[in-house]
Amino acid sequence: MKQNNIILNGIAASSGVAIGKVFVLEEDEFLITKKEISGAQIKQELSRLKDAMEKTRLELVANQKELNKVLGENYAKIADAHLLILNDPMIKNEIEKLVNKGVNAEYAIHEVVDNFSKTFDSIDNEYFRERKHDLLDVARKVMRNLFGKAKKSLTDLEEDSIIVAKNLTPADTVNMKEVMVKGFVTEIGGKTSHTALVAQSLEIPAVVGLKDITHKVKQGMPIIVDGNLGLVIF
Repeated sequence: MKQNNIILNGIAASSGVAIGKVFVLEEDEFLITKKEISGAQIKQELSRLKDAMEKTRLELVANQKELNKVLGENYAKIADAHLLILNDPMIKNEIEKLVNKGVNAEYAIHEVVDNFSKTFDSIDNEYFRERKHDLLDVARKVMRNLFGKAKKSLTDLEEDSIIVAKNLTPADTVNMKEVMVKGFVTEIGGKTSHTALVAQSLEIPAVVGLKDITHKVKQGMPIIVDGNLGLVIF
């Protein structure tokens, strides 16, 4: 029996056409619960937060060097933006203030980042609105280090693949040329997102802004990405 193709319209983020099998890159899931900590535990909790932020800083510096090596100095500035977010004194102070009030670091980060995210949502300028995703990317890295989760890798791919994800960071994208990634599709992002800019430089076809795409595809199914027209066909 003949099956019809399903065609979805997204945002053309990087030109070119690619065919491959779906590899769904699942986003880290963190169960954030509010835990009250005693005054005696606050110092230890602040130390946990500091360690996680330092690990994240080292990761971002490594990303910066990789972007510089692969794409040049201009693209390395993308990592600069992430480092600026991580070191932003206003964000750090707000998180530490909540921890000092007696809550766990994970909950403090979640609350502060959520409040800042709402501010970004109210901005009319698309470029500055997109920076919300940079904030969320940095927060997710810190969370991963707080929870002690390992960083995900695409180096185990064994066939031509199209990466399908909720979002991809520039660090995820920069090494795609070296593995079997032919294109990618994300649920969020726009033409001015940092990930789209890296994809354009690497000449990897990409379509972004396809809501719920990770729930509409299955691992291993054949898919076409048309980064010229912003189409995904499966």
